[in-house]
Amino acid sequence: REVIARYWGEEYLPPTPPTYKTRVKSAQEAHEAIRPTDPHRTPKRVRPYLDDKQARLYELIWRRFMASQMKPALYDV
Repeated sequence: REVIARYWGEEYLPPTPPTYKTRVKSAQEAHEAIRPTDPHRTPKRVRPYLDDKQARLYELIWRRFMASQMKPALYDV
């Protein structure tokens, strides 16, 4: 949560961390998601240790993970 506040601002933080639940009672649980082990390891900080493909993949994973912890997006339609 502190990483979101630092990089994007407090307005992107939900009041409580989001939780995700199974929608169907008899649903089989999915496998664990790929996520950063430490959100403070930004793509910029780990870039020197990765090749181009690895860096692009890590940035995608990191950004998607961070977005999953933010408030839902609002759109004007």
